[in-house]
Amino acid sequence: MCTTVYGTTLVSISPLFSLMSPRREFSDHAITSNKPPRSFRFFNCGNGAVVSGAVMASLIWKYYEKIRDEQNNKTVSGRCKEQKCAKLFNIPTGVTTTLRRHLESKHPFSYAELIAEEKKRKPSQPKNTPSVSNYLNKKVTVTPEQKKTLDEKLGLMIARDYQPFSIVEDEGFKDFVTTLYNYQLPSRTTLSRTIIPRIYDNLKGQVKKMLQAVNERDICFTTDIWTSRAKHSYITVTAHFVTDDFQLKTVNLDTRHFPGNHTADNISNVIDEVLKEWGLNIPREKYLVSDNAPNMVAAFDEESFIRIYCFDHTLQLAIADAKKNFPTLLPLFSKCQKIVGRYNHSALANGRLRINQIALNKPQHNMIQNVETRWNSEFLMIERLVEQKEPIMLELTEANEDGLLGQEWHTLEGLTDLLRPFDEATTQMSSETLPTLSMVIPVVKGLIHGLETFIEERRNGTTFARGLLRAMKVRFPDYNSDLLNNTAMFFNPFFKTALMEVHMKNLIIDKVKKLALAKRVAIQDSTIEDDTQMENPTESISKSKSRLWSSINEVMDQNLADVITENPNEEIIKEIEAYLNEKVTRSKDKESDPMEWWRCNSGKFPSLASVAKNFLCILATSVSSERVCSTAGNTVSIRRQCLSPLTAPMLIFIHQNYGKL
Repeated sequence: MCTTVYGTTLVSISPLFSLMSPRREFSDHAITSNKPPRSFRFFNCGNGAVVSGAVMASLIWKYYEKIRDEQNNKTVSGRCKEQKCAKLFNIPTGVTTTLRRHLESKHPFSYAELIAEEKKRKPSQPKNTPSVSNYLNKKVTVTPEQKKTLDEKLGLMIARDYQPFSIVEDEGFKDFVTTLYNYQLPSRTTLSRTIIPRIYDNLKGQVKKMLQAVNERDICFTTDIWTSRAKHSYITVTAHFVTDDFQLKTVNLDTRHFPGNHTADNISNVIDEVLKEWGLNIPREKYLVSDNAPNMVAAFDEESFIRIYCFDHTLQLAIADAKKNFPTLLPLFSKCQKIVGRYNHSALANGRLRINQIALNKPQHNMIQNVETRWNSEFLMIERLVEQKEPIMLELTEANEDGLLGQEWHTLEGLTDLLRPFDEATTQMSSETLPTLSMVIPVVKGLIHGLETFIEERRNGTTFARGLLRAMKVRFPDYNSDLLNNTAMFFNPFFKTALMEVHMKNLIIDKVKKLALAKRVAIQDSTIEDDTQMENPTESISKSKSRLWSSINEVMDQNLADVITENPNEEIIKEIEAYLNEKVTRSKDKESDPMEWWRCNSGKFPSLASVAKNFLCILATSVSSERVCSTAGNTVSIRRQCLSPLTAPMLIFIHQNYGKL
């Protein structure tokens, strides 16, 4: 449907688009031009009359003097004609909104005269052509199905963006939604008791379907315990597995309210309940990563789980051990925290620092305050201080404040060089998309080698480096001889057996060969079983003929058994040799992705690929569960502290899993 105004045809638009599109007026040049306008604005002048922006643009010039660009033949500015004003306004696009606003705020009598004149200019409209005001006032009917969809979108927004349920009671939000669409917002009770549970159930069904698809493979679990702002304790369980196309997936299984004592038995019982609910408590190898707390260590025996100590937590303990034997570090770090706190809490000091950063051509970075539970935040704090050494020293001198001594700055510089590889290792080993257990041996070897080199070069911080080297050897005593670490590393194409001793290499190759053979036999047995369970369509065959085919089948089964016990073994050995001889180039500037390599090469090594999925899913850290604590900190925020222990886990589940399947 179209409307004709001043010789220009306008196509009618939907009310939602009318509300959201930019409003603009037209200059005289736009009205007289033969070109169609880019946009159009309508003003409701009362009594249903709608006056176009073009009409009002022409009326406004009664109160302004036009300043034109003769070369481009357009009005570029307007000077107010009111006495004692003569203010000049630039309007390079021809839009006169600024002129109207000035008239309204500074010259109300002239503005009232303008409005009265506009009301007299009522353009005629065809009877069958709806005006824009009718569009704005028209109520769009929302069907029940549309209402359900909108409800779910609202619930997803609340879960994904950490919004409180009470947002549906905020007047501004209600007005906004009503203006956009004739949609009746649900109550916060309906949200928490109906909509969020419905979204949770649907998403949980999708996660279960994905887990069923990998049910025959090993799955790695991580767990962590934390406390919300509302002082409720929770335990989180995540699952990690490799899909058919070698995608390493992470899903949040549960964040369960965990009141009472956090004993080993209670932890073990909760984990068993979660896995049973998901159908993952079947008898097979299950890997579980947690921190090194005594209750976590005691909770999981080797019969139920193959427990893995969190690499990042162990690394943090090693650094803490080294710091204990270096007593001068504690007061030094306290001074660093005081300096950082000064710039984080004083706008005046931070402003002077910013001026110095600009003057000294330093990055305009803020200071970083450390967090006690994360050692690398302490590293980031001193690294930033070293980066901003000159601006900080200058600002402290200007403010007559105490700073660090020269030797203390030297110590920080040495620690920064020493600990930078440890920070890099912490970041890489916290990845959810890399098979980090396969990286434990290379990373620990690299860190120890770096410490030994640092000590040999007698660089600043050598004493601390010696203590850290001792602590690393104590905290990672058997990392190089651990069978699981070596098996996982074998399936990392960028390491394979390169870092193994000869006896370990032979042991791992023999283990992989047996696993691949067992996997192939299991697949063939499953195929044979499926074939024997197929219905026989020829029930009318005579008994003598049935006995004949029974004998033939027995001979075929025997031959097949011979093939399984002989040929596959040779094929797998050849496949292992080909895999070990395959040249793989590691990236020098970033961590290479083993999963990407297997996606491209699994067809060349089918037997190894089927086994690799069982080991590449194993993570070296419990960071996935710890990240849920950060998510939960936002979920159970100040405006959400009244969330029940039943509702909060559903919101966390939706936030963690939505869009990741």
